[in-house]
Amino acid sequence: MYRRKKKSKHQSGMTLIEIMFAFAIFTVVMGALYTLSFSFGDVAELQQATATNMDNCRSTMQGVSRELRQAIRTSINFAELPGTSITYRIPEDLDGNGSGVDMYGKVEAGPERTITLDMDDLNGDGFKETQLVLIIDGVVDEVIANNLNDELETAAADGVFGPANDTDGDGNLDRGFWIEVQGRGLLVEVQGKHTSRRGRDIVNALSEFVIPRN
Repeated sequence: MYRRKKKSKHQSGMTLIEIMFAFAIFTVVMGALYTLSFSFGDVAELQQATATNMDNCRSTMQGVSRELRQAIRTSINFAELPGTSITYRIPEDLDGNGSGVDMYGKVEAGPERTITLDMDDLNGDGFKETQLVLIIDGVVDEVIANNLNDELETAAADGVFGPANDTDGDGNLDRGFWIEVQGRGLLVEVQGKHTSRRGRDIVNALSEFVIPRN
């Protein structure tokens, strides 16, 4: 006589509890992988933003330092520094003798030049605090930089930067462009800024000491 074999527990299907347990493990693993992928994405974005910011700072600094190394020292608005704007003149061949010095050896000064944050959007392109421009004789001649830090914080009169001066509470002295007198030269600081997809501001800074011509 034929008898049907009884299934053992090992041959039976998964129970509801086992399915729920497996699903819970799957959910935890997928959540960890999802979080990990975002972490890798954040690191990649931070590295890319830092590289972009530093490239922008270097390019900006090259333009500013090139200008200021030509500046006639006596024409610089030293009394109004430190600040986010500097005014000066550079030698120009006004008499057509092939140099920026006249027949008496006196330097011929060209029109007034100003490097400043475009706070009033003088060129009408919609960018203000994040843009640095060169103004010649009252007209915007060149956009030196974009994507600068739009925060403008200053230290106290004694030079200390404390909580009262830190308006955004990040612990950093934020200012997209800043010039101050240091000895016989000028200390120039530039800060680039990128906002991440999570709304975090990534700021990188570059400073350089520039000596104007005598």
